[in-house]
Amino acid sequence: MFALVQGTFAQKTADELKAERQELQTEMKAKKAVERTKKMEKLVSQGQPAATGVSSVDLLATSATALLKTTTANNEFLSTFKRTVTDNGGGEVDITTEKAKLDDYLKLAVSIGEQAAKVALEAQKVQKIKDEIKSLSPTQAMPATKAVTYASDALDVSGSELQLQLKLVNNLIETIKSSKNY
Repeated sequence: MFALVQGTFAQKTADELKAERQELQTEMKAKKAVERTKKMEKLVSQGQPAATGVSSVDLLATSATALLKTTTANNEFLSTFKRTVTDNGGGEVDITTEKAKLDDYLKLAVSIGEQAAKVALEAQKVQKIKDEIKSLSPTQAMPATKAVTYASDALDVSGSELQLQLKLVNNLIETIKSSKNY
């Protein structure tokens, strides 16, 4: 990921970047992405389940909620640009509402990469915590299972969304660099 941000890969042409942006737009409008967005909205509106008294479950739910909120905030930031990014045909990128700043996108790419790593780390904990729940009493297991299901869903949609966000940000970074418009 970091190598992509630093641009150590071969520079893409303006046409390749434009084609990649079109693929990303198609991917963002795909049924799977629309369903993921709806699921994210549902999870955000539902909010983190109440504390269960099982520390590993509560920590997982808290972490998953924070990652979900950060992923949503990334989308809000990116939406201000992805609707207004235009290519004038000469490889120069114009953004009608505000010029995109390369440094902002570089920082965002690093942040998204860190968030994706956290999602992967938390996702690894899910099965272990599910196994822990099996040893709980039924009165403790029910809310704990609900919280782990919530966390698992939040991590799943966040992970998928972060991958898409990273592709978009890397494309924007390369587009800005190729246009020498920074």
